[in-house]
Formats: sequence, structure tokens, C-alpha cells
Amino acid sequence: MKKSFFILPLLTVLFFACTSSNDGKSEMLSVKADLDKAGTLRASEYFEEVTYVPLETSDEFLIDYARKTVVSGNSLYVMCDKSVHVFSTETGKGKNSLSKLGNGPGEYKSLTDFIVGDANGNIELLDNRGKKILVYDSFGNLVRDWNVPAMAFSIFKKNSHHYCFYNGNMKSDVSSSRVMDYDVEVQEKIKEYFPISDNLAEYFHLMDEKVFNMTLNGLYFHVSPIDTIYKYVDDKGFVPAFHLDFMNHAAPASFYEYKYRDIMEFSEAANKNEYVYALTNFAVNGVDDVLFSCRLGKTFYWTVCLNGKPENTANAWMDDFHFTGSMPLTYHNIAYCLDDEYLYFFISAEQLMDMCEEGLKDESMQTLIKSAGVTEESNPILVKCKLKK
Repeated sequence: MKKSFFILPLLTVLFFACTSSNDGKSEMLSVKADLDKAGTLRASEYFEEVTYVPLETSDEFLIDYARKTVVSGNSLYVMCDKSVHVFSTETGKGKNSLSKLGNGPGEYKSLTDFIVGDANGNIELLDNRGKKILVYDSFGNLVRDWNVPAMAFSIFKKNSHHYCFYNGNMKSDVSSSRVMDYDVEVQEKIKEYFPISDNLAEYFHLMDEKVFNMTLNGLYFHVSPIDTIYKYVDDKGFVPAFHLDFMNHAAPASFYEYKYRDIMEFSEAANKNEYVYALTNFAVNGVDDVLFSCRLGKTFYWTVCLNGKPENTANAWMDDFHFTGSMPLTYHNIAYCLDDEYLYFFISAEQLMDMCEEGLKDESMQTLIKSAGVTEESNPILVKCKLKK
């Protein structure tokens, strides 16, 4: 049977701060997201400062739709539909663009996922259709490639020869689980995690944009429709770290037991019941701040819990350092990542200009727009929010 896949754009964003555990154990914490009481998130309550970095807009560096972002050092990696672009997080200038979609030598048939492979800035790209991983250097030259044993949808690299593959709900001759550890050198499966449900394998096929997140405190994992974020613990495997409670909008277990024809029929039923069923993006940093995302209907939410403050669910963002008004959250703001110092996300050039028209607290934004030549057709603007200590 041919499987239909559904790419779900972002969903609700939540920050959660917790105390680090030093004994190697993971204690699951419950996080509530009250979407029915959404308000406006004020930047000054959670961040020390907010900085805007226009990204270079040129024929070589064009962002159609940012699917995944990674920050490594002072480089921002942005995965689009066909390319991976690299920008400076300080100046926004383009550094490198990897765009080799095709069937020839050194090209990929699909761009499914990528990782920054090592300190040299090599990019390891997952080609789902070609069932390959291709490794490119910082100049875009192919270093090597090798075959993937199954139709993987996401990858994580534990060391030079040990990889984790996320297989979705697609069973194969190689694996009947969602996650498989694989040794590249000997080309053998090491271990499997999260057995695939026979029922979900019939219909639940979502293209989660990111399922693995590596931090200084370890590897975290989440996949739809699980309502849990897991942490990898040596000798224990993946153990629950966070339980996500969407309260009135949490789908009961029985909802997934129905024999849906495909993911579209399931999605229609979930939307009709106003259920949150997918988490397509999340980020964890080395100080245990967590950002995860969800969407209900056509509305986008951010729910924040940092520095001991109560949870705050919002469907609008207000940078009260620079602007007098707020902006509703939209699909433009769905790509984000987190490190120990900053939250990074995008706003569209049009959103930035609209906020300027609504009201400014100083002239710095107008100066930025003019000096960078920002127009409504420009690439998204990188927003850097410095976390309060």
C-alpha cells in the first residue's frame, strides 16, 4: 500500500526550566499548556535583550520555507525544501549554500534532514528517496556517501560510526521500531527503540521536521503522536523526561485506535475535535530550558515557563524593548532553535515592517531596515533573544 505523508507546520511553543540531575537519572516533569487562556508574550519578562539580524538576500541565499535551523558557533544553518544555507549569526551574511538536488554524482534526490557533522563544519545530509547519507565539506564538496539500511526520516550521530535513525511508522525488513541504532563501520543494527504500532503503521505518517536534539546534558527525542519528550541515558536507553499536558485539547488514547484510512482523515477528525496530536519541533539546551511546539487549528501559540515564573501561554509576541505593539504568531515564526544563551527564531520582513508602522520606542529598527535594504521580499529576519540568567 502506498503511504501518504503529511507535513505539519509548527504548533505551540513552550519553554520549561528545570533543575539538572547529576546522577544520570531522568525524572519526568509534567508541563501544562493552557491554550484556552492565551495572551501576549512580552520579551522583557524572559529575555535580557532582543537583537535583529537581517539575513543576506541574493540568488544564492534564498529561503523559501525554513524547515529546520541549527546554530553551531557563530553559524546559522537553515534547511529549506531543496537547500541548506549557512549564515553568520552576527552579521547575517551568507557563508555557504548547499543546493545539489538531482540524480547526478554528488547530488541528492531529496533533502530530508541534516546534521552538522563535526568541528570542521561538514554537513551530513539525509536523502530519504535515495536512501543515502551524503557528507559535504564547508565548501559544498562531496566528501563521501553511504547507503542507509532503511527509509529513514531523521538522523543523529552519536560518534564517527554510531548513528541513530528515525524510521517513522514505516516497518521494514531491517527494523520494526521507530528508532534504530546503527553501526556504519560494520553495517549492523545495534539496538531498536519504540516498537511500531500495527494500527498507527496503517495511517499515522507525519513528516516530523526534528525528532532528535543534542545538548550538553545529553540527547533528547520526541516523535508524534507521543505526548512525551525522552532523554537518552546510558545503559537505560530513552527514558521519559517531560510529559506534555494539553489539558482540554489532549486526544484520548482511544482516539488513535480507530481505523483511519490515512493521515488526512485522521487530521480532519483531530481538528474537528480540537485535539493537539503532534509535536513537530522542539529544542533543549545545556541548562535544561526546553522549547517545544504545537498548533491548534489556524492559531499558533507559545507557552513559556522560565526562571521559576508561572506558565504563560500566548498567541502573540511583543518585543517591548523596541516596539509599542505586538504581532500575532504565524507560520513565519515556526523555525527556531535554542542554545545555552539564546533563543533563535525568524520573523518575516513584512512582520518587522508592520511592527515598525504600529509604533517604535526608538529609531534603531528603522535604521536597521534602511541600512540592510530590507523590503517585503527580503529573507526572514533572525531574532536573537538573550536568555535571562
